[in-house]
Amino acid sequence: MADQGPNNSPAAPEADAGTQAEAPPSLEEQLRLAEQKSQEHLESWLRAKAETENLRKRAQADIANAHKYAVDNLAEALLPIVPKEELEEGLKLYGNTYRESFSKALAQKLGIASIETGDEELVTEMFGVLGAAETDFTLFFRGLAAVEDSADDVRLVAPLLRAFYAEPDAAHIARAAAWLRQYLARVRNEGVPAAVRAQRMNSVNPKYVPRNYLAQQAIDALTEGDASVLERLMKVLERPYDEQPQNDDLAERRPEWARHKAGCSALSCSS
Repeated sequence: MADQGPNNSPAAPEADAGTQAEAPPSLEEQLRLAEQKSQEHLESWLRAKAETENLRKRAQADIANAHKYAVDNLAEALLPIVPKEELEEGLKLYGNTYRESFSKALAQKLGIASIETGDEELVTEMFGVLGAAETDFTLFFRGLAAVEDSADDVRLVAPLLRAFYAEPDAAHIARAAAWLRQYLARVRNEGVPAAVRAQRMNSVNPKYVPRNYLAQQAIDALTEGDASVLERLMKVLERPYDEQPQNDDLAERRPEWARHKAGCSALSCSS
């Protein structure tokens, strides 16, 4: 066999364009992509923050308008019998007392010592979660005492599920879970043991309330000569903050059959 010279060497196989590995992006390209992602995340955060701020301002405006309407009508009714200066001073005192009392009551329901300036976002988003889906407020605050931190959104929100009138979708679960983590971080700052906080919350957030549909059931039973339904309800309501597991059915949110039933869904001012 003849020696193979340089020009007789077997040709190297050509690389398959389809299988050739792409060169990794340069450092400059990686930095550019990182900056682009960072900008996208910043814009997303700014949009979310703006939406939260708008929600807070709308909620404040609604409350302020409702409060102004009530105070204006009260002042108009009292003006003929109360000197203007005394009326203005009294209404100012009323406004301050109302705000302080509302803040104190809300803090107790949340299991914290007081509503601080930095709690504005927490409170606003709580009402946002409550308004995002039909929710029973009584069961929401009662369930809040049982919430424990968890990396799993569904498990975290589980104690509140009883308060929702419909099965919450993934978006609502995620929003509620995000708020709950913010809430739990806030209560941890006070250093109060979870069991103590739960006990305090359950002492101000009743499990049992005289719901319209329960009252109507008692009325219907009475018209048939059966007083036992009313007697049982009244007995349970003597201890509204106690668990009373044997009477758990009386803590349920309004059933669907009562949504549009007269006397169950709403009552008139003269009822």
